[in-house]
Amino acid sequence: MNKKTPLLSICIPTYNRSKYLIETIKSIVESEGFNEDDVEIVISDNCSTDDTSEIIKEWTDKYKNIRYFKRSVPTEFADRNFIEALSLGSGEYLKLNNDIVGFKQDTLKIILSKIKENIDTKEPVFFHSLIHNQISKNLNKLFKLKEPLKEFHFNNIDDFINTISTASTWIANFGCWKEHFESIGNKDKFLYNQFMQVDWTLDILNKYKRATVYIKNFYNPFRIKKEGTVDAFNVHGKKYLEIYEYYLNNGLISKKSYEKEKRKVLIKVLIPMLALNLTSKNHFFKVNSFFDFIKDYKTNIYMYFAILIELPLCIIFLLIKKLFLLFNK
Repeated sequence: MNKKTPLLSICIPTYNRSKYLIETIKSIVESEGFNEDDVEIVISDNCSTDDTSEIIKEWTDKYKNIRYFKRSVPTEFADRNFIEALSLGSGEYLKLNNDIVGFKQDTLKIILSKIKENIDTKEPVFFHSLIHNQISKNLNKLFKLKEPLKEFHFNNIDDFINTISTASTWIANFGCWKEHFESIGNKDKFLYNQFMQVDWTLDILNKYKRATVYIKNFYNPFRIKKEGTVDAFNVHGKKYLEIYEYYLNNGLISKKSYEKEKRKVLIKVLIPMLALNLTSKNHFFKVNSFFDFIKDYKTNIYMYFAILIELPLCIIFLLIKKLFLLFNK
């Protein structure tokens, strides 16, 4: 008897994060809708040196739909394991998921229902959690409001970029039908810039000329202690925009959309990052790279507004927030 093809493969690339990986798996297994027929969890271990393989065995012994693969040698680039993880999935729909991102209780149930709704037409669908919309999340939590599921339909890349913007960078926000993933050529062409999932999303949208994005607070990222500094201004600024430059140069997006996204990246991502870095004892980001990156904005008037007005306002806000937390301990 042939085994039934699962509806959903949750594909998790991992490396030396056994503690968080287990919590991620646990959140999925305990979600509404989890069952061995419709869901499989696929773990691609990039040759971890911690106790990942030993701890995972307990879960693979208990659940037949949890599959674990460990490489004998690590990939040259860590992000290549994203491709490995997705390629190992056997489900109709492949969902990429961080090893430090848990599911909310109703996330799996919603994802499965939308997969069933679209499985016949193979409408490209994505499940996004807008992680930067913290004010809305806090209000919903404070007043115990049920967060609605929002649905957006797109027929071209320009509309997608203008609406979704940098939310497409988050690993857990990527997913697609297995046949769509297999149709993507040169999957690793943006391997070096750490945002292959953005390229895959745009490639699918360009190829099928339509997509639906479901937005809700689907995920629960775990707080992890990071050591050292991240070259975030280079990654979230320069490398991220290189993908849009590629699509611009190939006539797939408009110059207007590119310039609008470039402005959003500076004002909504990089300036707040710089303010956070300047007001924190722990310097998370390399500040020098910000000033290298900002050279690309020297002809844009809004850059001067961002540095002279927005940056001081962000710093003031963060300092007030610190004082508020200090006095309310």
